[in-house]
Amino acid sequence: MKKRFICLILAIVVIMSSSTMTIVEATNDGSNHSQTDNTAQTENTTDTDEIDVEIVDEVVPPEEDEDEDFVPVYYELPSRVLREVNRQKDKYPKIHIGVGIYSLDGKYGYEYNPDERINGGCTVKLPYALFVLNECEKNGIDIYTETITHKASNTHGGSGKIQYTPYGTKYTIYELLDYLLGISDNAAYYMLVSRFPLEDYQKFIGDLGGQKLQANQNGKLQYYGQASVHNRKNEWVAAYKYITSGSLYSDVLRELITDTDYCYITALSRKYENPNYKTYMHKSGWSYGSYSCACDIAIIDERYLVVIMTSVPGSSDSIVSPVFSIGSSIIDKFVKDCDDKGKPIFITD
Repeated sequence: MKKRFICLILAIVVIMSSSTMTIVEATNDGSNHSQTDNTAQTENTTDTDEIDVEIVDEVVPPEEDEDEDFVPVYYELPSRVLREVNRQKDKYPKIHIGVGIYSLDGKYGYEYNPDERINGGCTVKLPYALFVLNECEKNGIDIYTETITHKASNTHGGSGKIQYTPYGTKYTIYELLDYLLGISDNAAYYMLVSRFPLEDYQKFIGDLGGQKLQANQNGKLQYYGQASVHNRKNEWVAAYKYITSGSLYSDVLRELITDTDYCYITALSRKYENPNYKTYMHKSGWSYGSYSCACDIAIIDERYLVVIMTSVPGSSDSIVSPVFSIGSSIIDKFVKDCDDKGKPIFITD
């Protein structure tokens, strides 16, 4: 019995010794394998990342590509707005009218005569201001400190106040933009052009799908000119994209076109008489004589874009009442809201 017990003890000792050696060897092997496995895991992770990137590139195209392929969807004006347009045509037999109501990205809209080029008057000043701000950002120009001097060569009559100030007066670029967009100051426009040439503006605006300026008989670019509803829509879609981009001067542009004077589109709207009502961004333009026109482009409540362009060539007066009436028919009676894609929804007839 004692012999058996001793043999059992010896067997246990032998087994425990073997197990210890096995554990030590396994531990050592485990360390080596761990390094090897980590290396393999790192290599596999890299391979997996590369494969994932390739799959994403091939299967999920970037959003920009989808946007580039998107075809805008435009409809005829709602019948009540169209009736107001026709009423103005009956009232002014020689009038040219173009109307557009769009989502803020320009992908959806309602249109009437969107491709005819109509004298746009001072509506050109918004896309030109967008050009100036882009140039300032691109070239590191401080709009609050760099100045332009008022001279006889770059002054102009018509709307504005700068023409009445002494030559030699210096204005910052910001001040000139404020005059340009706030009260449509013509002298501010000419002064800015002396620093930011129209020739450079041409390429900028062409790339946006806006209206390039026309040249006169001597080949010199004209400061004003004709544009279509589509041209102005493209310019304002680009402006709104800039305003919401978080760029250096994006908030400046928003500030300079918000609640400014001469908004014909909202002129007959009672709700905009309330100072607490949500604001609009806009730029209007008008002239009389051989180039008589009245136009306005406005972003209403930051929900949708309205473009109204009218012209009565040869009229001795500026015809603004059609813009008042058409604008009122849009913002007070028909636009209820926008759907989840930003498309304006109209109250049914």
